[in-house]
Amino acid sequence: MATLFWFRNGLRVHDNRALLKALDYDLDEKTSCIRNADKKHSALVYPVYILEPDRLKSGLIGPNRVKYLQVKTCHCREAAVDKSAGDPLSKIPKLCADYKVNKLVFERDTDEYCRGRDENIKELMKKCHVQVETYSGHTLWDLDDIMDRSGGQLTKSYGPFVKLLEKMPQPQNRFPSIPTMQGTLDPHMATDPKYDLPNVEDYLQGKEPTTIHKGGESEGLRRLDNYLQDTTRTRVFRKPQTSPIDTHPASTTILSPFMKFGSLSCRTFWHRVNEVYKKGQHSAPPESLIGQLYWREFFYSQGEVALLIPWKGYNENKEDEEKFQAWAEGRTRYPWIDAVMHQLIKHGWMHQLARHCVACFLTRGQLFISWEKGAEVFHKYLLDADYNLNNGNWLWLSASAYYTTYFRVYSPTKFPQKYGKSDGAKFIRQFVPEVAKLPDLYIFEPWKAPPSVQKSSNCVLGKDYPHPIMDAENAKAENMEIMRICYEKKVHGNCSPKEYEDHMALFKIVLAKDYNQYGNGASNKAPRKGQINLETAMQQLAKRTQRQRENN
Repeated sequence: MATLFWFRNGLRVHDNRALLKALDYDLDEKTSCIRNADKKHSALVYPVYILEPDRLKSGLIGPNRVKYLQVKTCHCREAAVDKSAGDPLSKIPKLCADYKVNKLVFERDTDEYCRGRDENIKELMKKCHVQVETYSGHTLWDLDDIMDRSGGQLTKSYGPFVKLLEKMPQPQNRFPSIPTMQGTLDPHMATDPKYDLPNVEDYLQGKEPTTIHKGGESEGLRRLDNYLQDTTRTRVFRKPQTSPIDTHPASTTILSPFMKFGSLSCRTFWHRVNEVYKKGQHSAPPESLIGQLYWREFFYSQGEVALLIPWKGYNENKEDEEKFQAWAEGRTRYPWIDAVMHQLIKHGWMHQLARHCVACFLTRGQLFISWEKGAEVFHKYLLDADYNLNNGNWLWLSASAYYTTYFRVYSPTKFPQKYGKSDGAKFIRQFVPEVAKLPDLYIFEPWKAPPSVQKSSNCVLGKDYPHPIMDAENAKAENMEIMRICYEKKVHGNCSPKEYEDHMALFKIVLAKDYNQYGNGASNKAPRKGQINLETAMQQLAKRTQRQRENN
């Protein structure tokens, strides 16, 4: 009997239930122990990892993540793995035929694309008469179990969600690392060059990786060990109290990329942290380290939400597109915002609070551009880019869903100064060299520097350094008025199912297409000739949608 084990997320040998099952180990599900670990196994297992060139070459994934992906696949404890390239829908059936396997095993994925792909794989395997086994392992709890415990109605609020988790059995204990893979693998896999990783240069499209972060299972376990050695820091950790400007070392664990790729088990993280918590008082969710894992479960568990706020960016408006590109490339001329975006592009990672700032700036804070466009940029550059977590956080930060205190806006000039003016200035100088010579007093707002200071700092506005792309305070005032109207009319993602149904046509059919012709929507300003304000527009569009519904 031969088995094909398909590595995807979860490329590790520690706490890997699916891999242990593929290797035919007898597992005690209650204790997560291996029975008869020394028993010799007759099953032949072919591990495989499949790169998907179309996705890597699409331009939607940056060079840092491609490089990180290569490190991840090469450092799974030096296991011999067939590292192929191609479309899994064509590659998996061929591998099954080549290796003459009668069983396919893999760990279940969580995002929409992968779930759809896996259903297609299962159908293909039926035709090939290959048995398919899948196991949960990327989340603390099986998502189906969470849904069952909720009665099929998951809350969109974090607090009640945590209470739901705390009523469930604690996460399954971590499974041990594989005692040995010798005797279970095709012996040729360790030496045959066809099992080498395809040349990563083929997928970089001429762009060199610049990340300072290392990947792989061994590195993830090492980082976890190092962080947890400081038991006080682990117990008192509160995410909002960490600093977004600390880089060497960072004020957080930076374990999110390892968690995203599954090269560090979330259950290992959970149990190791709880072992430290037993040593004394500790912080609690949502701010604690365990709270961060629960945020992960929260967004993985969420279903569809309404996309109702009339963000810009759906139409081909040149001015909006130019502002979006300036944000995406770190050219807003707000040094803090640009420094964070440059850190993202260069290193592939940034602190959660820094993500909050730039996301707020793009959406409800200043530019009022769709969170979906911002999510695409994050997905391209972040090492820890994850479909569920990325989109969920953008919905939250734009106040499109989950988070409703939309008027709490991060200042693009004052927020970084909370962490020390000199330290904030140092961070900006690291990523925005154009303003590096400005004194700390003016580096956050170069336009306030006197002409003599601008000249002596080689940062003359309009000459050495362009003016900001807009006035942040004026833009904020206009956006807050639009958000106020949207919330008064319950046009946001936390609306009820009936409200959702009533508004979907308004947004999807009409409002997103027609928004630009109605101007920028500040209802306390007189509309320009031929235009009406947002409130009037929404009233008219609602009437039109109601007529359409009645006619249907």
